[in-house]
Amino acid sequence: MALKESIDLADTLKSKYLKLEKMNQEIENNRKEIASPVPQNTGKRSKWHYFWPYLVKAAVALVIMNILVLVLGLMLTDTELSWLVLFEFGIPVFLLILGCVKASSKSEADNELIKKSNELENEKRQKLIADNEALIKAREDYLVELAEYDNILAPEHRNYSAVSRIKLILQSGKVSDFSEAVDQLS
Repeated sequence: MALKESIDLADTLKSKYLKLEKMNQEIENNRKEIASPVPQNTGKRSKWHYFWPYLVKAAVALVIMNILVLVLGLMLTDTELSWLVLFEFGIPVFLLILGCVKASSKSEADNELIKKSNELENEKRQKLIADNEALIKAREDYLVELAEYDNILAPEHRNYSAVSRIKLILQSGKVSDFSEAVDQLS
């Protein structure tokens, strides 16, 4: 094999082993990520979290209406006073009912969002597992492709750095053949 062909072979092997090393690194990174626990948001929003502001509003409305009844009670007729008393208790009751409805809908929406977030994390993990299995299969196929070079490289020289050193030996001109460069490296 001529020097030029040997250098071209070294370049080819260098790129192939670099690709193999990148595949191995990606598989290892994926395995580490798969081994780590799936982040799950277990917190749930209670209805009380959204209800208490309405409880405060109802109490404030009751106090304001009590003050109005006391101040205006002497100036109003019985009919007007009865309407005012009805509003005095009606407004806080309305605010409490409104608070229950809104708090329920908001807490359900937040809890649904948390549930969807957890499902998305699980789907991402399953996709990572499937991608890693496909990458392992691709690496196995690639190793079969690299097997044709097993007879020219010893197992300890089947990596990027060793092939790079072989190429440097070839480029230095000390040897004229790929097999001589492999022998000199050993």
